[in-house]
Amino acid sequence: MELTLIIDGQQARLTLPEHQGQLVLGTGKPATTTAPHTTLWLKAGRIIGINTVPAGKQADRFIQIQPGWDVEVGYLAQRFSDVAVDRGSVKVPFLTGTVPGHLVPAIDEFIDQIMVVLQALGFDQLFAKPVKKGPAKAQHRWRKELADVAFQVAYDDSEATVYWQKRNEMRIEKGATLRATARKNKDGSTGLGERMGERIRLEHAAAIDGTTTTEDVVLKSVNEVGLFLYFGGTNGWLQLKNNDGVTLDALSVVE
Repeated sequence: MELTLIIDGQQARLTLPEHQGQLVLGTGKPATTTAPHTTLWLKAGRIIGINTVPAGKQADRFIQIQPGWDVEVGYLAQRFSDVAVDRGSVKVPFLTGTVPGHLVPAIDEFIDQIMVVLQALGFDQLFAKPVKKGPAKAQHRWRKELADVAFQVAYDDSEATVYWQKRNEMRIEKGATLRATARKNKDGSTGLGERMGERIRLEHAAAIDGTTTTEDVVLKSVNEVGLFLYFGGTNGWLQLKNNDGVTLDALSVVE
């Protein structure tokens, strides 16, 4: 496929072969044109609007499609909307019209050709599903006054007294009881927590007699403490509690 490219400021104009039309790509607003067109509005590479930007959203790029005489722009816009719904990019369609069935194959063939061009230009996420953002991971901060606080762990057959003595040092007092064996995955396979926990225990094997520690063990993080004591599988910040039952999470979380 041979294309003609003209770059004018922040916009690029691509002329499709065989009088199939043009694509105008850019930022800001497309230049005024009397040619029939459909405009795709994008944010981070995904379509967020067709012909107009929905209220409350802000586009960072546009793709204006000026098809040849044999493609009706209204139907073209509707098919882009239909494809976005079909591929899971949006749940609510941008447009709610319909395209006559006998026109769908030709319009879809034109869209497929446009997508080949756009993907070659790096626009391969037009119909990507929105990324679901999980809750932000809590941040914790070590403070000097926490260094002398004895935190107790009593979870999943393990018991220990732990001190957060330095920012990157968690000290488990000798006499801690370790969970004997890790729980397997549902399919009976070995989980990541078991593999990592066994590795940490192997590194401190000289301080372990059976399931009891005979010396203090210093680890680097709350996560390592949980893996060492009970092979992880839970939020360790909530398992470490002071003598009043207040969790280390509550005492150190950054609001």
